[in-house]
Amino acid sequence: AGLLSSHPFHGVSVPWLSAAKSGNFEFIFSGHSLAELYAVLTRLPTQPRISPDTAGMLIRESILSCARIGVLGGDDYVSLVGEMIEGGKAGGTIYDAVIAKVAQLWHVDMLVALNVSDFQRVWPGGGARIVLPQSVAVP
Repeated sequence: AGLLSSHPFHGVSVPWLSAAKSGNFEFIFSGHSLAELYAVLTRLPTQPRISPDTAGMLIRESILSCARIGVLGGDDYVSLVGEMIEGGKAGGTIYDAVIAKVAQLWHVDMLVALNVSDFQRVWPGGGARIVLPQSVAVP
């Protein structure tokens, strides 16, 4: 949302990116989200389409320039899939669970998301750390 001015939540998201670029906080970005961001940017139904080169430039300037990429190891994925099975959670919920697991393992103070309830569902222990960008002051 923070990368595209046409996104309905651009206005509440871009201050977070600006603060991250200014070094106001440590910005952890999920490796899964990095791949998903590239996929979404290069397949948006915009005219003209966002080219791979343009997507790469947006990602480098807005994310990679200021974020640490948080990733899971193989054992983390095995454990996470087991948790999903035990919890009866199916489908694309796993992708939010990957992001939440990165947040948990990297001990983030806040997981800033536009879909808080989805993250609460997969990280019930996250509690008040899962926030909407407009609900807390930008550091």
